[in-house]
Amino acid sequence: MEFKTAKLDTAATVISAFTTVFLAVMAGFFIVKVPIGIIFAAGMMSIVVFSYLLAPRRYRFEGSKLVIEKVSGKKIVIDIADIKGYSPVADFRQLKPIRSFGNGGLFGYYGLFSTREYGTINCQLTRLKKIFLIETIRGYYVVSPEDADRFGEYMHSTISGMTGKVLPAQPLVRAASKPASLAYLLIPDLIMAITIIMVILWYPQLPDKLATHFNFQGVADGWSPKTAFIWMGIVPPAVIFAFNTILFVILRSHYHDPHIPAFLVLLFSLIQAFLVFVTYDICWFNTRGVHIVPIHYAVIVFLGLVGIFFWVYYNRIRKPG
Repeated sequence: MEFKTAKLDTAATVISAFTTVFLAVMAGFFIVKVPIGIIFAAGMMSIVVFSYLLAPRRYRFEGSKLVIEKVSGKKIVIDIADIKGYSPVADFRQLKPIRSFGNGGLFGYYGLFSTREYGTINCQLTRLKKIFLIETIRGYYVVSPEDADRFGEYMHSTISGMTGKVLPAQPLVRAASKPASLAYLLIPDLIMAITIIMVILWYPQLPDKLATHFNFQGVADGWSPKTAFIWMGIVPPAVIFAFNTILFVILRSHYHDPHIPAFLVLLFSLIQAFLVFVTYDICWFNTRGVHIVPIHYAVIVFLGLVGIFFWVYYNRIRKPG
């Protein structure tokens, strides 16, 4: 038996259209104005492509399994025998979910979301209303079939036919936890302080005309006046720093697992540090005529570190609870 996912709700439709246009405009800006901007532009547009490909497309019952299919990519397979219970939910927002590692509306709502009552939930939604919360021995899932009534009836008959009973999904029982420590903010604070000191110390040594844009081979192909170094060196890291700090302060008390906001601080601190490195490399090139390391090596190392952070983070939060 096959059930299509519901059509995107109004919020997801607006988010998808706005985000696609915004990222396209930003990608064009990065290509023109930022060193190795084509790399960042490709990354931005890949967000749109992968968000579409990973969106849920249909839910299928195949024998003793419930299969959640994406537009493209790996399917999620749930054994019916592993389902402990399920409950219809009028509106997902009533669970007060917070994204831990997920997509909040770009072609769907999917990935890992954290709730106080049910812990981590694997969301595979295209709308937030008239959904089903499914409890399994591996954790919780939520789905949004187009025909919710028929899906509920089929789910009930399938589970009762295999296990003999159908129970509502049960919330977790767990001890209270402490919020993530504010000491984590010392990391972005230190990086921001280093940034400001570096800009102040390097500025007098720079020539009046700066090479500020480079191709992937590290050859300068764009120049700016010396004064541009101040806003180029301070503003981007400062924006990341402010976002990092505000996000951590807001989220530290919302997650049951304090490691989640801590991981987020470390991830954004890594991005902040990379921007500082780019600024330092511009200084080095304009005073010595060479890069600290070849640009493509720096990008590879940075992306590798980001990949490691995401891998560790995902494996930490994907556990139930």
